[in-house]
Amino acid sequence: MDIAFVQKQRIVRAMSKAMKRPSNGSTTSRSVNRSNSNVRMQNAARKLRLRKQLKERSIHILCRSKTRAIFVKIKCNS
Repeated sequence: MDIAFVQKQRIVRAMSKAMKRPSNGSTTSRSVNRSNSNVRMQNAARKLRLRKQLKERSIHILCRSKTRAIFVKIKCNS
């Protein structure tokens, strides 16, 4: 195993590492970013599910802000 071969391998490894790094220069690994986006997707899905449940119970959301929502129940006369 000659030195040149070892150096070449080292360079290749460094290159592949650089390729994996996100382009915006952040040091976080891709897997972390992926897990973050997964969490975001799950949160969105949960929100949608909640909204559907509320609609089924004929509760309509009047006012929504980022932190709180005002719920108003509308009774069906049936």
